[in-house]
Amino acid sequence: MMENVHLTRVHNPQTLIHTIHYCLSIFLGRHSMPKEGSPARPIKLIILDSIGVIFRADLEQLKQSSAKFRMTERAAEMNQVADGLKVLADQYRLTVVVVNQVSDVMAPPSFSSELALPRPHNTIVGHPSQPGSLGSAAILFPLFPLSPA
Repeated sequence: MMENVHLTRVHNPQTLIHTIHYCLSIFLGRHSMPKEGSPARPIKLIILDSIGVIFRADLEQLKQSSAKFRMTERAAEMNQVADGLKVLADQYRLTVVVVNQVSDVMAPPSFSSELALPRPHNTIVGHPSQPGSLGSAAILFPLFPLSPA
């Protein structure tokens, strides 16, 4: 199954934009029409995981005074990412899934006598400030179609 999955990592917004606008276009072009007799299938799904990590990490590195200006740039970069993914989805007839954060509850449940709602999934995994964090976004390229053609 994993032979049908391609993975790349990006560590900053500029690399993500370059990957989407240039590298992905070439990659999808090569895989959109598999050669006759080849077991490869066209790519039908792109998953962009933890997109918020690279934008937040990039912003946290700046001093407070330049953070406001950088937020305007960051919004423009996010629009470039969204526009690029939409063009690829339309051009290659594929589905794009963008996930902001992967999260999970990491602490054991507390045993209190108070009635409470179930604990929400609110612990961020992959944030640059957490130990063992990757601090990067991953793009997965499955080669299998979502439904039979």
